[in-house]
Amino acid sequence: MLNKYDESLSDLNRSLEIKPDDAFALRNRGETHRMLNKYNESLSDLNRSLEIEPDDAFTLRNRGETYRMLNIYNESLSDLNRSLEIKPDDAFALSSRGETYRILNKYNESLSDFNRSLEIKPNDAFTLSRRGETYRILRNTTNHF
Repeated sequence: MLNKYDESLSDLNRSLEIKPDDAFALRNRGETHRMLNKYNESLSDLNRSLEIEPDDAFTLRNRGETYRMLNIYNESLSDLNRSLEIKPDDAFALSSRGETYRILNKYNESLSDFNRSLEIKPNDAFTLSRRGETYRILRNTTNHF
């Protein structure tokens, strides 16, 4: 499958010229920017989308992920928490929050989220890898005492 991000952006830009307040198009353009590592552009679109639809779990999750990529961890957790209040069984949001907790050295919270995510989506390679990394860190930490 080809990553046709340029074509995606072209269509989304055209759509937003026609309907500038389309939360769905803004969210998708924000996600495309994030996939291209254009995090500030992503945040701009996701923020605009959330002004229109403030309780959209998918957009909150994506903005939380974007904040994490920018090392803005408190905002990341805030958005991921809100997303999970709306959609508690979102495996991706749980995994993303678990990764944020792991980065913040909150390993118990991290493992809790990774475990919940894997109950929903047991074969997710990213979550399995991150949970394994967390167990390794915990083992090294406890062996030093």
